Amino acid sequence: MFSAIIGASILAVAGPVPKATFLILLVRPANATSYPPEKLQEIQAAHLKHLGDHYNLGHFRVAGPMMIDQPIRGVVVAEADSLRQAKEYAEADPAVRANRLAVEVYPWQIAPVTYGKPIEPMKLVTHTMVLIDVSASNAGRPALLPAEARAKFLKTLRPTQDYLLSGPITGRAKYADCFVIPGPPTPDLEEKLRQHPIVRSGTGRPVILPWASGDGVLPAPTKQ
Repeated sequence: MFSAIIGASILAVAGPVPKATFLILLVRPANATSYPPEKLQEIQAAHLKHLGDHYNLGHFRVAGPMMIDQPIRGVVVAEADSLRQAKEYAEADPAVRANRLAVEVYPWQIAPVTYGKPIEPMKLVTHTMVLIDVSASNAGRPALLPAEARAKFLKTLRPTQDYLLSGPITGRAKYADCFVIPGPPTPDLEEKLRQHPIVRSGTGRPVILPWASGDGVLPAPTKQ
C-alpha cells in the first residue's frame, strides 16, 4: 500500500509520462473487397468519424490523404503508450475492418512538438513527406543512422532547415527515416535525396509523397 502511495506521489511530481509517436500508413490492400457505391459511402463516413473520434481523444494528432493515386492512401501521426496500442487504434478503423484499407504502424522518433487545431473554414494544405525505404536491401535493415550524419544531410537538403516533422523510424521496419517538408514536392528533390546517407550507401531508396493535412494542424517549421 505504501509503495503505491509513494509511486503515485512520484508520478504527481514528475508529471505524466510522454506518449510515443507512431507513423500510421493507410495503404491499399492487394485484394481490397468490392462494395456497392452506397456501402462505400457508408464505410468512408465511418472511416472519417473514426479519425475524428481519435483526434478528439488525443490519439491521432494529424491525419490526411495523399494527393496522388498510389498504394499509400493516407497518413496518420498518432501518440500512444505502445506500438500495440497504436496498432489497436489503427486496426479499429471501419475501412480497415471492411478490407478497404490496410495499416502499417511504425515507431517514429520525432522531437516533441505542439500541434495546432484546424483553421476554420477547414482546408487542406499540401506538404512533402519523404520516406527512406530499406525493404529491398540485400544487406538487411541498416543500423540507426547516427544523429550527426542525419542532421548534416537535413541541413544540406534545406539550408533553411524548416522541417514540419522529422525523425528516424526505429525497430525492424520497412522504412528507416521520415521527414515532412512544407509545400508540394519540388522538381529537384529526388536528385537531392540521393545524398541521403542511407540512399548513398545503396541500402535504401527515397519515396516522395505529396501529403495533405488540415491547415493549422502541423506545427510551424523548426530546425532539425
